[in-house]
Amino acid sequence: MARHVLGKILNGEISMHFLQRNMLDQILFKGHESYKEFNKEYCDIKKDIHYMPIIRLGAKGDLKNITEYLKNYKVYGFEFTIGKIEKNLIDFKEIRAKKVKIWVNSLWPHHNAGNNNDKVLDNPNVYDWYINKGVNIIQTDRPKELILYLKSENLFVE
Repeated sequence: MARHVLGKILNGEISMHFLQRNMLDQILFKGHESYKEFNKEYCDIKKDIHYMPIIRLGAKGDLKNITEYLKNYKVYGFEFTIGKIEKNLIDFKEIRAKKVKIWVNSLWPHHNAGNNNDKVLDNPNVYDWYINKGVNIIQTDRPKELILYLKSENLFVE
């Protein structure tokens, strides 16, 4: 395993900690790299880690990046930034069919086409948008409201 690669990713002391304790599978690595860049940077450890590419829908190369990762690497999932509107939204269910997780941040409207979790205070069904789109990881700073919603829809797993 390449210690120099981990040294770039994490500071040397932390990387040695994870290497010595065989804990790389305990970390979720995330980044904006294309598959080619990821393969170059993580080549020595990519089989030992969980990696989640962050895809900005509507950005140049977004669909190509998804295709390249799915073709060449078993990703843990994808984090998607959708934008302020659904203009560039894709069908996540096709990706989910490949046993890949879909992560969308619910904190700010520019990440989720305006379906941010502050709206849940007035309308708990705001989370319907995520479920209907095939999202299965929702980043939130309102865990109580999300858990109540998931339980009400029989989607909460303990």
